[in-house]
Amino acid sequence: MENRKPQAPEDLEDLAISCWDEGDLEQAKRYLKRAIAARNRTYGPTDPGSAICLNNLAALYGQQGKHSKAEELWRRAENILEQTLALPTKATGTQHPDAAMTLNLLGSICHNLGDYAKATTMYERALEILEHAEKVEHDSLIACLHNLASLHHGHGAYREAETLYKRVLKMVERVRGTKHPDVATAHSHLARLFYDQGHYNHAQSFFKRALEIREEILDPEDQDLAVSLEGLAGCYANQGHYPEAEPLYKRVVAIRRRVLGPEHPDLAKSLNDLGWLCWNGGRYPEAERLYTEALAMKVKTLGSEHPDLAMTHNNLAALYYDLARYDEAEQCCLRALEIRELALGPEHLDVAMVLNNLGGLYSNLGRAADAETLHERALAIREKALGPDHPVVSISLENLAVAYLDQGRFEEAKPLFLRALNIREKALGSTHPHFGESLRSLAHLLHQQELYAEAETLYQRALAIAKSALGTEHLEVARILNSLAQLCNDEGRYGGSKQLYQEALEILERNLGPDHPDVANCLTGLAQLEKSEELFERALAIREKAFGKDHLSVASSLISLAYLYDDQGRIDEAESCYQRSIRIYEDVLGNYHEDLLQPLENYAGLLGQIGRSLEADQLEARADAIRDGLPDPDTSTLH
Repeated sequence: MENRKPQAPEDLEDLAISCWDEGDLEQAKRYLKRAIAARNRTYGPTDPGSAICLNNLAALYGQQGKHSKAEELWRRAENILEQTLALPTKATGTQHPDAAMTLNLLGSICHNLGDYAKATTMYERALEILEHAEKVEHDSLIACLHNLASLHHGHGAYREAETLYKRVLKMVERVRGTKHPDVATAHSHLARLFYDQGHYNHAQSFFKRALEIREEILDPEDQDLAVSLEGLAGCYANQGHYPEAEPLYKRVVAIRRRVLGPEHPDLAKSLNDLGWLCWNGGRYPEAERLYTEALAMKVKTLGSEHPDLAMTHNNLAALYYDLARYDEAEQCCLRALEIRELALGPEHLDVAMVLNNLGGLYSNLGRAADAETLHERALAIREKALGPDHPVVSISLENLAVAYLDQGRFEEAKPLFLRALNIREKALGSTHPHFGESLRSLAHLLHQQELYAEAETLYQRALAIAKSALGTEHLEVARILNSLAQLCNDEGRYGGSKQLYQEALEILERNLGPDHPDVANCLTGLAQLEKSEELFERALAIREKAFGKDHLSVASSLISLAYLYDDQGRIDEAESCYQRSIRIYEDVLGNYHEDLLQPLENYAGLLGQIGRSLEADQLEARADAIRDGLPDPDTSTLH
């Protein structure tokens, strides 16, 4: 073994990596800083090894959420490497494999700095040198191929990324054998590529292969094994297969709790994933417990300003929205935005994601103008960073279109839906489930415009894609069936509507169980068709159990029951439902929210029918005041 002085740069770098692996980031940073100083003394300020140390140090700062410091270090490393490339030695020259390694590292740094074009050029130059070299280490070529694939992957160039990842897999299998950890890693990268494109069946097969290899050759509590379990669980979850996903997520939590300890950020991430699964399954108390535990763990280990906290704040916001805790939902979104803007700057892609979520919250709360402003800002960030034709840009386009749609601006919404559709068709193909989602969005617009024939054609296309790409039992299939059922109902095709609602209901109950809120939504549509008290009451019971007795969806069920009782002449029961629904709306939204219009007017109509004209007139006056946007001080809430 080579003899080194105790404080040689190489020793300090090894110590830094050991501390990093053990999670002691502060000590790792100290060792790297000493290694950089030692290299400057020993080899001079333009030593390429210093650039490697600076790159690692920058990555450490980035892991801690200190992105401005990380960027400063990457710039220093970039400067050193550019000087190295500008002064090739006679021994190496510009076509030597050592130059390729420098180019590869420079490409990585440019990638970290967000310079996609320059990073691509560096990687491609390095790859050209390595592919034409007489003798080249396979590790160097594999690393370069992987880096270029990862770059394309991150910027939506999925076909290019797939070609490169497959080259890596083939090369690693040839060099290492078919049951090596690096082979499992190559499978995982391909799995993640397909996962990000929504090709969950393909992703699932690659995640399973990676998991098989790792289970055979690794310790049962190895962290790479946990990564494979996590990826496979994500595939199941995104296909709506929650029962298959849950034991995998729980196994990851158990591994990380035992191996990493009770307060590690990776454990917090796993708790967050499990919370997300519970939220999707309608198990809201469990989801809140897991989210809050994850958030507390992240605050303790990373600090309250770390950008990783933003994701859990976002997830809590979605949960609080579902529970009608709107103020808390908004505060979580605003806190996530504040954290990411502070850590990453106002034009970072992660900031755009939070803007997107906050805009979605405002859309759901009826604040369409506020949503529009946020979605416009998110769209500008994404177009600037990724270009106008990236699939992620299509998300912002559709969200902005929804904000227009909510304001009745149909002609402005339609070009955005069409542009999103074209982006997804070009990037993903016309049989991709995300393309199908865009068809469904455009169909919804046409449905709103009462262009029923055109809307139905698009719904049917979306349905065919979803069944083919995701399977006939996927939740997206149920969503489209539900939309088609509503369309048929609006056209007066009640027989067709009933059949579609029943098909959707069967899928929802098989996937989510009989007590999920989405089941209640479908039951309500079916109950309205059949005028079924039993189905209305079942929907009400589901919502009360899931959300509590004072949730807006409970008020909606009460109004439906009130209509039914009114039609049946059951006046006392109808009045009780109207009164309770109005109280819920007042408690949650205030006394003069526009959502009160419908129950107030219908209750007023009921009172007018039974000769209680004075009370009916008071309710009509409140409704008029709400329409005018001016609360009437002479009217009062129900008592």
